Amino acid sequence: MPKTCSICGKDKLKGNKIAHSRSHVSGRTIRTFKPNLQKVRLEDENGTVTTQYVCTKCLKKVN
Repeated sequence: MPKTCSICGKDKLKGNKIAHSRSHVSGRTIRTFKPNLQKVRLEDENGTVTTQYVCTKCLKKVN
């Protein structure tokens, strides 16, 4: 499954996961924020139907 939106190109982001049970200095690990991609059948200008992965923000714009 691809990890990017086919319309806007939204990709995964990296950030810090902070553990609040430990001290604030040593409790950080790197995590990834993945976009909410949905498998959608879209029609092109020519009338051909293709299956693409689209984020939910772009899905609201298309429909």
